[in-house]
Amino acid sequence: PFDMVFIDAVKDQCFDYLQAVWPKLASHAVILTDNMLTHADELASFIAHLRQHPELRSCGVPVGNGLEVSVRISGSGRG
Repeated sequence: PFDMVFIDAVKDQCFDYLQAVWPKLASHAVILTDNMLTHADELASFIAHLRQHPELRSCGVPVGNGLEVSVRISGSGRG
């Protein structure tokens, strides 16, 4: 299982990347999404999804271009 995933890719494909890695995430894995400040409009629905997801706790960190830091709070790591 992955302990950490860094998403810094084509913004309209972030949902696809998350879906691809989700079954491989360890319990308490960290997901970092880059450019949440500089690409706020493009990432708005993805960031909202992360913040509303029942298995994640997520918040923005205003460092550099901005990072959304999400932590998986449940799940076995295998889907």
